[in-house]
Amino acid sequence: MPGPNAERDARIAAAARLGQSHESIAREHGISRTRVTQIVNAANPQTPEERQRAEIAARLRSRWEELEKIVRQPPAKTTSIGRTVTAPGSGLTVRDMQVVVAAIREQGMIEDRYRGMFGLDISTCPPSTTKPSTPP
Repeated sequence: MPGPNAERDARIAAAARLGQSHESIAREHGISRTRVTQIVNAANPQTPEERQRAEIAARLRSRWEELEKIVRQPPAKTTSIGRTVTAPGSGLTVRDMQVVVAAIREQGMIEDRYRGMFGLDISTCPPSTTKPSTPP
């Protein structure tokens, strides 16, 4: 007979498999991060191969999130000597959209790798915050 928290524990394990950090899961459920780790480990005993997949998933997710920061906040365009380019007349900073386009292309390649490995779209997985969790 399953314990009183079996349904909650299954939701916790599923969230961790999708890449949500143990810290954010703990906040969501009002329990400690250590308890989340215990629940996830009990639900998902890992082989060395599974740990490696989890590390790969965390690295891909981290890189995708860094590129997402560039897309959301494009850097200022600069001259060859490092001066910020401003729009004539308005003085507004010109954003470097070539960097944004390159970031979007790289995100696409990361998404393809992630989808190939895990069968999921990386953009649909919860964002990681700090520590990698179990594999998707």
